[in-house]
Amino acid sequence: MKITRMKTNRIQSPLGFDLRTPSVSWTVCETEAKKQIAARVEVSKCSDFSELVFDTGVSKTLSSLGVKLEFRMEPCTRYFWRVSVTNEHNETVVSEPAWFETGKMDEPLCGKPISPDLSCDIAPYFRKTFTIPGKVIRARAYFTGLGIYELFVNDKKAGEEFLAPGCTVYDSWIQLQTYDVTEYLHEGENVLGAIVGNGWAKGRFSFGSEPGSYETNFPGIPANNFTEEYLLLGELHVWTDMGEIVIATDESWQSAPCPLTFGNIYDGERYEQALEIKNWASAECTYAD
Repeated sequence: MKITRMKTNRIQSPLGFDLRTPSVSWTVCETEAKKQIAARVEVSKCSDFSELVFDTGVSKTLSSLGVKLEFRMEPCTRYFWRVSVTNEHNETVVSEPAWFETGKMDEPLCGKPISPDLSCDIAPYFRKTFTIPGKVIRARAYFTGLGIYELFVNDKKAGEEFLAPGCTVYDSWIQLQTYDVTEYLHEGENVLGAIVGNGWAKGRFSFGSEPGSYETNFPGIPANNFTEEYLLLGELHVWTDMGEIVIATDESWQSAPCPLTFGNIYDGERYEQALEIKNWASAECTYAD
């Protein structure tokens, strides 16, 4: 008997989601048994489960389709969970540990929104150089941007998402992405970078409206419903053998025009390769703002 497909809110190992009262589920395979007669779910901050923060105890009422984890969770914290299952033949198996990690939740960002020192119609590169004084143990980047953005760490794209932060009612709320960037960082000089372009908050956003044109640079109508300027907000937390450092968005970040000279969600984009800045998101960059 084996336990597989261990999921939190139907996702395997979710990172940085807003998990208030998550539900965990699992599948039992490689057994001739027909039903589960008892189960137990344990949650810990430690992968060895030496200290539990939640324990259902052995219960005949738990469902493999979903068990709510009803305890108060901390922001930016990884939790490990496992399940024990007993079938009608009194065979019991304990799963391998699975995990989920909370995002910022209600914890405020220490960074502040930054905009480039450019005309409001010029899409920017953003760049920040910083030094890590010790061996990197783990690192998390918590970021968002308007209109849409991509985050880079030492010239490598963070995460696999595109069109972040997604389409929302921006004057009411905005999604914050969490990235595990541990493998991209190292002791010594490092660089955080971002490209911000038009999306839904900035740029044309409406059906049945007047299209934009990459030939004339006409942005389309209506445009810039939620912001007139490109914005970036976030912070990087790096835990090292010498302690924790935090790099947040502030006035010290550099900005420069990026090659996206026209673009929106509906009308495509124009990319001018001549405007590329070599190694813009790495320590080798020699561009001076």
